[in-house]
Parts: sequence; structure tokens; C-alpha cells
Amino acid sequence: MSDKLSRPLFDSFLTDLDPNQAPHLDFLYGAYSDLVDGITEMSNQKDNAIRLQNINSLELILYLLGEFTYATRGFDASKIEEFKANEKMAEMLINVTADKYISLSIFNHKERKITNRYLPPISSLELYVNLMLNILSQYQSLFADLQFLSRADSIAFQSVPLFDLLDCTMEILGDCT
Repeated sequence: MSDKLSRPLFDSFLTDLDPNQAPHLDFLYGAYSDLVDGITEMSNQKDNAIRLQNINSLELILYLLGEFTYATRGFDASKIEEFKANEKMAEMLINVTADKYISLSIFNHKERKITNRYLPPISSLELYVNLMLNILSQYQSLFADLQFLSRADSIAFQSVPLFDLLDCTMEILGDCT
């Protein structure tokens, strides 16, 4: 397992990545710290089949930042402060981030490049398509219909990068909200 990033290094990385996150550094570092502790604890449990050799802190931070930004989009400053003060919302943010990080680290069906896999809509879609492909690959030899479903899911999986392309195109055209 990798060590937790120090607070100054975390702050530097996050403010370099997105200067607008400066007011949220305390909250995000607390969530990051809880994520690392939780993933480490889960991985060290003797009866747990899921084991991570190390934690990629930068990747974990990108997932966390993506989830936080997505969850608070459209909020004014007071609503963001309410979100951060709500323990259930913070716990949900940590759980979703941990689920995606662990699932996409361990159950990754095939290696491929996605321009921004940390965007919540993309990472959620990738998570569920990966899960379906792994489930279908276990039963492919038993049912002919599942081969068709597997091909359909593979097509869906290959279309994930197109969402980033569409998103970038919409931003360029100014049609994004």
C-alpha cells in the first residue's frame, strides 16, 4: 500500500489541478484521508478476497475531485458548505469514490485509453459496463444469446470515449450548460 500524501503535497496538487478547489481543501483532504484509511483497512482484512497491492493516490484524488465537483455542480457557496457539513453526503461521496476506485482497479475488463475517465458520468458508465462484461464473459460458452449481449456491451464499452469527444465538441460550440 502506498503512503498517504502529506497535506502540503495534497494541497499543492489540488490547487495546481483546479484553483477553484482552494476553499474546499480541508474537506477534500479529510475525505481523501478517510478513503486511503478505508481502502487500506479493507484490503488488510484476512477474510476479504479483494486485495490491492498499492493505492495510486493521484488517481484516487482525481476520482474524489470528479465526484465532489459533479455532486456540487450548480450549487452556490452556501449549498456547497451545507453539502460538506452533511455527514451522510460526505460518507456517500467517500463510498462512491472508493467503489469506483476499487472496482475499476481490480475488475478492469480490458486496458484502454479514455481521455477523461474521472468524470462521474464516464466513470459510472465504465464501472457498470466493466461489471457486465466480466459477468457475461463467465457465461458466454453456456448461452448463445449471451454472445450477442456481450457484443452489444462491447460496443457500449467502446463508445465511452465518444462521450468525452462529444462533451469537448459541445464546449467548443458553446452548447454546454
